[in-house]
Amino acid sequence: MGKIVWPTSRETMMTTLMVVLLTGTLGIFFFGIDTFFGWVVKMLLGLATGGQG
Repeated sequence: MGKIVWPTSRETMMTTLMVVLLTGTLGIFFFGIDTFFGWVVKMLLGLATGGQG
């Protein structure tokens, strides 16, 4: 099967940090996109119902 090379503790910590930062960044990004599109839908529904709501 060949020699298995395990990552060092530093490599593991750096990879973990990168995963946490990227998932946090993507979470904030998608939250912003979702909020924006929610606002757009509310505006369009408000126009469709005669500006009430």
